[in-house]
Amino acid sequence: MILTALGMVQFLKQCELLTDRGHPRGRQTIIIVTTPEKERRWRDFLRYKLSQEEFILVSRGVYMSRYKLSKYFYFMVCLFHMASYVRWGVLEESIKAQKLKGNKPLHTS
Repeated sequence: MILTALGMVQFLKQCELLTDRGHPRGRQTIIIVTTPEKERRWRDFLRYKLSQEEFILVSRGVYMSRYKLSKYFYFMVCLFHMASYVRWGVLEESIKAQKLKGNKPLHTS
């Protein structure tokens, strides 16, 4: 069976990039996209897909979510040959940073 580019896009529009399982407190999925202009079509599709899912655009090309990535995300990156342009992982806050978020006053000596 041959899958055309349009067929791939239609298939991937229906696939969810995130699972329904969230990360433990203090962890988030981070995706960094540095796709060149020559791959603009796939980059735009990836941006569209990330914005449709529960990803938040943190900075240009940097997306975050509190949910774990699904197997379809890895499939999509490999299918589009974008592994060298897309990086992902889990960002973990330090315990110190979590304590600072509690709005407790900082004491200096």
